[in-house]
Formats: sequence, C-alpha cells, structure tokens
Amino acid sequence: MISSPFSFSPISLSIKQIDSGHQNDRSWQALDPKTGTVLFKTDSLKQGAIVSADGLLFGYADNGDIGLLEIDNKGFNLISKFKIKLGTDQHWAHPVIEKGVLYIRHGNTLLAYAIK
Repeated sequence: MISSPFSFSPISLSIKQIDSGHQNDRSWQALDPKTGTVLFKTDSLKQGAIVSADGLLFGYADNGDIGLLEIDNKGFNLISKFKIKLGTDQHWAHPVIEKGVLYIRHGNTLLAYAIK
C-alpha cells in the first residue's frame, strides 16, 4: 500500500502521471510523463486532490465528491462515488491514507473511512 501524509497531486502510477485539470479543462487526466501527451481523461469526478493505494485512486473533488477510480491502459473506471456532507467551507484539503484508513478533512471536520 502506498501511504504517506505527504501525498499531493499529481501522482505517478506505472508510466502515467495523473492529475486533475484546472482553468479551462477540469477533467482528470493521465499524461505521458516524458512528452506531456494526454493519454486519456475523464469527467466522472470534478477537479480536486488525489491519493493512491493498492493501485487505486481516491479523488476528493472540489464539489465534495469522493471517488474511487481504477486506471488501466484503456482509461479511468469510476468504481464508486459519494458526497462529503459534514464540515464547512471549501473542499480543498488533500486526502491522506494511513494504515488502511482514508482521512478527509472538510473545514472543521475530520472524517475517517476504513478502506482495507
């Protein structure tokens, strides 16, 4: 399991760099790290922060959605998604995974989800 309190966007998996867009294109994108070419992208989750564990991506979107995505050579597959309803203000904190627990901070609230 990849786990670190210092996991920030973008991240690299295998030979792809994963990032969520901003400004004009707010999709999640897989890039070739050598050329910057967009290999594929998805709009199934809004822009936000991302962390990975066990080959899966956990995205925390600016609109409060948490998405579990897998990625392969064909593209992104959204496995599940739910909305963070507790807390205050913007959804801008980076998710953290430690010892099988996904931590999400939303304003003054810290949420913990067992993911293993």
